[in-house]
Amino acid sequence: MSAVLTGSDAGPSRMDGMAAFSALFDESFEAMKRLAYLLGADDPENIAQEAFVRLHDRWHTLYDENKALPYLRAMVVNLSRSRLRHLRVVRRTPPDVMLDELSAEAHA
Repeated sequence: MSAVLTGSDAGPSRMDGMAAFSALFDESFEAMKRLAYLLGADDPENIAQEAFVRLHDRWHTLYDENKALPYLRAMVVNLSRSRLRHLRVVRRTPPDVMLDELSAEAHA
């Protein structure tokens, strides 16, 4: 695989980079989804999709496309941990107390 140095590259090297990204997605999406599931994510498919979106946004900054898979795994791990932390906080926070409202019949 060729290294992609800048986002302003046009022509074959940029197309090769997008082909490499597409191949990585086809080969690794299910594995990243399983990884997120094994880490306890409640929405592993969304975690994997978010990791690929972030990788795609940063693809032009990669100096070595062989580092993309470990970088992707690290993003899945970090996103899964962040999601679990967020859910833990949400579950600990007491819900807002809703005052009972009088029914329309009580106003009549």
